[in-house]
Amino acid sequence: MRSKSLCLVVGLALAATSPSHPFRRAAAAESSAGPAQPATGIVQTVTAADFPGLSKSLLKPTAAAVHKNRLYLANDSGIAWFWRDERTGKLRFEGEVPAPSGGVRKILLARGTMHTVGTEGKGLAWHLLDWRNGKPERKGEVPCPSARQMFTNLSQEDIYVKTCGDQEGKLLWYRTGYWSTQPVPAGEVTGKGLKETGRDGGATLQTAPNLRHLYCISLEDRTIACIDRKPNGQIAYQSAIDFEPLARRGASYRRAALACSPDGYWLYAHLWNGNPKENCYGVFRRDPFSGKLSLKETISGDKDPLANVQTWAVVFTPNGADGYLIDAEGRVQGFKYDPQTGHFGQRTAIQELKGHAAGPLVLDPITQCLYVFADGTLTVYQGEKVPRRQIVLKTTPLGDDFFAKRDDTVVAWLGMSSVVVNSRGTVIMVDPLITLVERNGKLVNECNMPQKVPLPIQSDKVPRLDAVCYTHGHADHFQLPTPKVLEARLKPLFFGGGVEGELRKAGIDEKRVITAEPWQSYRVGDIELCFTPCKHCAGATGYLMKTPDGTIWAPGDTEFIDDLLKVRGVDLLLFDVPGTGGHLGPEGSSRLAESCGAKLMVAEHYGTVDTTAEWLDRDPLDALPFVRDLKAKYVTPGPGEVIKLPLGK
Repeated sequence: MRSKSLCLVVGLALAATSPSHPFRRAAAAESSAGPAQPATGIVQTVTAADFPGLSKSLLKPTAAAVHKNRLYLANDSGIAWFWRDERTGKLRFEGEVPAPSGGVRKILLARGTMHTVGTEGKGLAWHLLDWRNGKPERKGEVPCPSARQMFTNLSQEDIYVKTCGDQEGKLLWYRTGYWSTQPVPAGEVTGKGLKETGRDGGATLQTAPNLRHLYCISLEDRTIACIDRKPNGQIAYQSAIDFEPLARRGASYRRAALACSPDGYWLYAHLWNGNPKENCYGVFRRDPFSGKLSLKETISGDKDPLANVQTWAVVFTPNGADGYLIDAEGRVQGFKYDPQTGHFGQRTAIQELKGHAAGPLVLDPITQCLYVFADGTLTVYQGEKVPRRQIVLKTTPLGDDFFAKRDDTVVAWLGMSSVVVNSRGTVIMVDPLITLVERNGKLVNECNMPQKVPLPIQSDKVPRLDAVCYTHGHADHFQLPTPKVLEARLKPLFFGGGVEGELRKAGIDEKRVITAEPWQSYRVGDIELCFTPCKHCAGATGYLMKTPDGTIWAPGDTEFIDDLLKVRGVDLLLFDVPGTGGHLGPEGSSRLAESCGAKLMVAEHYGTVDTTAEWLDRDPLDALPFVRDLKAKYVTPGPGEVIKLPLGK
């Protein structure tokens, strides 16, 4: 039997559709099933003849990826791109450009940028994508050895490249920064398990869904390496395990590959040499926090044909319960993932997909269409579409009773990063943007963006207020209309964040404008404020609010920094949803929830304004891979929904 390539499509697996899943939502966050499920089947089959100007060789790509409304294909000769219909998945050819001089074995697409690596050792190339037509414009190359494997993180600022060839095996770390797309070398690790001659063939670099660890497999070293990764992107060699317990004693292997389950609980290691009795894959149980691997099962090719596939990699559909693969006969199969055992069960060949499939399978996470390459054709297949779960925000108006004297502490999210706290009658707001203004004949918020949902309260209706805390002066956190209204009516204290000068210029008494210094404390009534450090912009600060009923932490916009690990004893953590530059995002927020001992994580900084800025409208469900194993409960309350402290009462 001749082996063919096995490719499984990997997407971010959010198994949030199960009612028993540990992801829990507050009452105001409801599920929307979306449009009716379309029929399955072939959507489109094309050859190079159907697209004038498309090189036939590019229908045998070494790399392929979906980015926004386009599909990109690449190999050592060129890069082609197609517009894709986000409703049906159908493709329309748009153009082709020559590949960088080193060829292309892997592409990364993020924030309007393409990065590519090849096996010629000519460098890591970076391109800007024209937002009008998708064309990649090459801007340059930075030094990089031969490579076939590459990965980027959630904020898309860190790029990790696993080298291949005869040189010493390395995992390289590059930083791009949020505003700059040119990669800059930031670090590297070496060690056992990283050496790759280029014959390994499959996906020899894998990352865990929670991004805490990266794994590499090496035939030369006969080991699997575990690399520790911090939220700031820094990597360090952690450990290695010998794969001899997995391999047949004395067997020599020609190909190796790794894959990770969508929930991060299982890592798969595949070894192939063409002999069904020696071909095998191991199923390792993975600890989501330490990254430690424990071999649970070895499955050989004479027991499961999946082990006989020459080039092996695993990827799943967005629901995390299903996937596709190409078997040893070149047939595309669907399967069901069993999270209890890690097995790929109920494998069924897709009869409509004929021919010997090869090369990468690509799954569109939006349409859930599968792009299959076989015998010089590209087929678009619509699999069973699982409705996307969405958070539907509903506003609960805040009345005067919220601001009244009370015998507990209450917290309410006001939208974006705005929060109000009332502890036993002491009322503090953080980053309030609660004034509507008229612009061009329309009422919009202070950021000049329409509200998706109503504000739970507006500045001219706030009955009592002791202090306003600003984390920093960026437009989505600070605008002058709200402090002007609050000053005129209520005369609260104002804590800076780099905006003290603007507050004073607006006429606020300088005696009530207080500059926040890291770790300094200030008491306001029943609340002790402690200012926590930030790495974001000049003057930025976070606020730790210690009340008689529990501690609330608003870290503000900040990159992950080690100083934040000093905070302990937090009851409620405001969880930063945007996974973008200068933000904690789900990765950093989940690490802080773990280190500070938070009991409740409240999603914020998303969803309440109508904007084309993708980072302001991220889906809070994207945080699931990062929070599913934490002790803290993760909730997505609607604006104005009240949370009471002490928790549990």
